[in-house]
Amino acid sequence: MAKRALPLVLLTAACAATVGGDESIDHEPADGHAGALGVTSSSAKVCTEAPEPSTAPNDFAPTTTEPPVTFPRGGWLPGGAVAFQAPGSGSLRTSLRVAAPNDTRPVIDLPRGPLTVRVSTQAASPAGAPKTLVQLRAPGLPLSRYLLATSYSVKSDGALDLERVDLIEAATGAVHDSAGGFDDFAPWPLSCEEKAIARFGPIPAGMPSFKWPENDFCSGEKCVQTRFAYLQAVHATWRMTQMMDIIASYPYSAQRSWAWGRSGTDQLGDPVTERTSPQYWFGGYTDERFAVVRELYQDHLNVLRAAEMDGIDLHLRCPGSGQHGCLGTNAHHVVKGYVNICPESWSDLDAAFPANAEQWLTWFDHIVGHELYHHHWVHIDGLGWKMVRDTFTHRHNATCTSLATGQDYSYWGYSPYDKLPRHLATYNNSDGETCGHRNVALRNVDSYNTFARIVGFMVWKKQLWHWPEPAPPTPQPPSCHSDPGCLCDPTGPHDLPDGDYRDDRFCPDLDGTPSVCVETTVNASSTVGICRRCADVRGPGCACNDLEAPCDVGSCWGDDTGGLNSSWGECYVGTPPLWSCLADCDALLNHGECMQEMLAFAQRAVCVPEGTAGPDAANCQQFTGHIDPNTLACTDDPQCGPGAGGVTCAQLGYPPYFVCDASQRCIADP
Repeated sequence: MAKRALPLVLLTAACAATVGGDESIDHEPADGHAGALGVTSSSAKVCTEAPEPSTAPNDFAPTTTEPPVTFPRGGWLPGGAVAFQAPGSGSLRTSLRVAAPNDTRPVIDLPRGPLTVRVSTQAASPAGAPKTLVQLRAPGLPLSRYLLATSYSVKSDGALDLERVDLIEAATGAVHDSAGGFDDFAPWPLSCEEKAIARFGPIPAGMPSFKWPENDFCSGEKCVQTRFAYLQAVHATWRMTQMMDIIASYPYSAQRSWAWGRSGTDQLGDPVTERTSPQYWFGGYTDERFAVVRELYQDHLNVLRAAEMDGIDLHLRCPGSGQHGCLGTNAHHVVKGYVNICPESWSDLDAAFPANAEQWLTWFDHIVGHELYHHHWVHIDGLGWKMVRDTFTHRHNATCTSLATGQDYSYWGYSPYDKLPRHLATYNNSDGETCGHRNVALRNVDSYNTFARIVGFMVWKKQLWHWPEPAPPTPQPPSCHSDPGCLCDPTGPHDLPDGDYRDDRFCPDLDGTPSVCVETTVNASSTVGICRRCADVRGPGCACNDLEAPCDVGSCWGDDTGGLNSSWGECYVGTPPLWSCLADCDALLNHGECMQEMLAFAQRAVCVPEGTAGPDAANCQQFTGHIDPNTLACTDDPQCGPGAGGVTCAQLGYPPYFVCDASQRCIADP
């Protein structure tokens, strides 16, 4: 959590030590030091936290306290969608440790609904025991080595039905004793965990079981509130895994990209807020980005179900002011496994929402949910394992060299409350480059937490029923030309095709903003070229670099000219069109150009020295010749291979998908 800088303003997230942030640049600035343009990053420490370890822990996906089970993913709809409001209700199985590690008692009584569950090493119940006393025998091990699992259902009036209890060996998940059949007893929640379940209401069908974290210093209503927030975190994360499973069910990247950008719908099928779309929080779709987000949510669900992270039991604590790091902060998770919800959470929320109980509860659940994400790691291609955090140094401006350091929280005092996570998902500089912001979003705690909290809350409130929103009827082609969203223009004598539609169509760059002609389906099965701005979606035909400006749609071709990510390429889905040279001609030939006259021979465009493109050069290139970059004349001399002294296309600077063909020329072979 962040220290308060202004009265009544307390950021709602666990703070992190500032780390050099933008992953598109190899050298990261240290906190408080001048950046490349002399811009000084913040030197204020918002809290005390151990620096990010240089290596990630070995255990990334803790096992649950019981063998993972295949639970219903919410009910499937035709066309590939999830029905969050699945018919019927379910039961919830939760577990708690029977005794603390240092508790050596041979008999412990635990209240469960109207019953007392006695866990004992004794062989039999005492004579004349009342019907409300249920005894479970724990053989051979101290009681601290056992979990008591309890299965509940919730009635419409909020009362609990206690279905069964199981005594489980914590280390193995083996069930040693059980009891059930409690229909004769008047149900009523007694413990704070039971009150939290009753407050949550009817259990959704398929809700996964989980173990409660250890309770430290939380009593009375605070215990119920923190337990309820934990239950909401389990529910919300489960809903995110449902969404990610739906996306994964689509076999093609283009289909997954479509789902990634969709919102959910209400009971009537009308779209709800765009905040239910993954693209809103993490930017445009890429297969890698989706894989990172999906794995994080699945790992987080594993952590919450096991109440364990990297072998460390989770503790949910309510320390007093000044205790356990609670000084000028809402909450923190500095020491792995120990989530501290500080007194300021209650006092600040009381001040911010004195007459709005729902908003108070929403943000309290947000605070608790946020803390639980700390100490996760994600693997990002080209960067390796990176810790999920709050504080980053962002890079901005046309050259991505201006530095700004801050915490990218969602916060009730901001307008809108999610403006900082949204900045990570949407930032583009004047050249359309992201300056690495999408990679920062993949590491930002509140990008994950706020997204999950919104989806979980809306499902719980029955405001969100289905996801993704079905596609609208296939549109008819527009009648306009040239502008974004309009038909592409025919190429003239001095125009070059762009995008991926046809070699005789292009889009003008209006107002200096790059636009490309993208193949688009209309009228159910027809295709036309539609102008799309690369600043909106970096897709087919847009300039790209996998580090500085990765594709939102498709893969980047040509940015490996001269070495990995050393140049600029173009985004394409599948095999690029023939009018793309698939190399950065300017970088390859030190002022080269892409000769598209090869299209007349149904051959791929090739890079030639600047000023040499034309019919004569195309005739030279058609069979075995190429344009010599030194003489600027046609030659049949080998360009690569044995006749050129064994030089390879890679040594000449071509990307790795160029091969030396039979005529010993470097030719693209995508």
